[in-house]
Amino acid sequence: MTGRLSANARWLLAALAFAAGCGPSAELSLEPPGSSRREIVGGQVDSADPEVFMIEFKVFGVPSMCSATLIGRRTLLTAAHCVDSSLFPGAGQLSFRATNQTQAKMAAAADYTEVTEVRIHSGWGGGNAANDIALMLLKSEPAGASGKPWNTANLSGLAGQPLRVVGYGYTDPDDYNSWGTKHSVDLSMRAISSAFITTGDRTSRGFCSGDSGGPSFHTFPDGVERLVGVHSNGPTCYDGDDVRVDAHASFLQAWLNEKEALAAPCGKDGQCDQGCATDPDCSAEWSPCLSELGCRSRLCVPHPQGGGFCSRPCAASADCPPAMACLAGACGFPPAAEEAPAQPPSAATPPQEEARPGPIPSLRDTPSCASAGTGRFPTILWPVLLGASFGLRRRFRR
Repeated sequence: MTGRLSANARWLLAALAFAAGCGPSAELSLEPPGSSRREIVGGQVDSADPEVFMIEFKVFGVPSMCSATLIGRRTLLTAAHCVDSSLFPGAGQLSFRATNQTQAKMAAAADYTEVTEVRIHSGWGGGNAANDIALMLLKSEPAGASGKPWNTANLSGLAGQPLRVVGYGYTDPDDYNSWGTKHSVDLSMRAISSAFITTGDRTSRGFCSGDSGGPSFHTFPDGVERLVGVHSNGPTCYDGDDVRVDAHASFLQAWLNEKEALAAPCGKDGQCDQGCATDPDCSAEWSPCLSELGCRSRLCVPHPQGGGFCSRPCAASADCPPAMACLAGACGFPPAAEEAPAQPPSAATPPQEEARPGPIPSLRDTPSCASAGTGRFPTILWPVLLGASFGLRRRFRR
């Protein structure tokens, strides 16, 4: 997750014509990590974050992997280029399984959960990086993990704010055995565009091959850490782009309404379920709340007279009721207000349409894998056929 599959010598594909991978990967091994293995520079092994998974699949019989995040009871969010079978001509339908074990290479078969369905964003089209996002449905609910809160608020204005980046990818770009352990590293949102969050410190820290589809988390003013970005592509392992989750909120919510609502009745069970059209456990907008889990919007913001209330996401203060302002993507009472209403606005206040990002330009489109490393790299750890017996080597830039 720190290094770049860099300019050091890489094994060339022996049969690239039928395996259009964008970078090298070692064959999966269940051997324990070797002594040459290094952690993320400035990062650490992540034994927490049960919502972060490694997804495994085989292309032409060769195991490959990406990272993903659980955002519902059974829903994983990942990158489209991780699951798009059209990128592997002749490989046929891909099958996936997922595990959240810290040492994923040591995971037993029982630690994996089968993926039963995949949906790629309709705007991906095999290479539009702005829509490099996909959803997966697990066969069963994983034990010990619940959906990670994900961001719906507009991130504009948060450039420079901290991120916590997680994934299972390479920790050493020159060590083919350095993937498969969950790591995290603290970075920042270096830049924010309508489609992407740019991160990485450009020298020694960032996300790399195999981290594709993994999460970037940000802790908001209400103290809740939310998923804000999905690792997608970049010119090096120290300079990469996440796809903004808030830019695809409707795509995510439509899936959750369809898949997660069917997984369990929306009855009173003590948990407000975002995937339910109606849920008696969800507090109404502007109603009191104890935590974000009681709000359908997952936004429980402080009230000036104490406690909190369920707010709504916003892009500007015009999206909020009178006397409120847009604070870090959620409607709330300005700290400097001299007089605060005794109660938040009535639940009968007519809802205002949430401001959504405009059309996303096709910036930094991911090049075809056949372009052999020109442009930006998709950070999937894709299979390669090692050409050792042919003595073929090249400097591979992913």
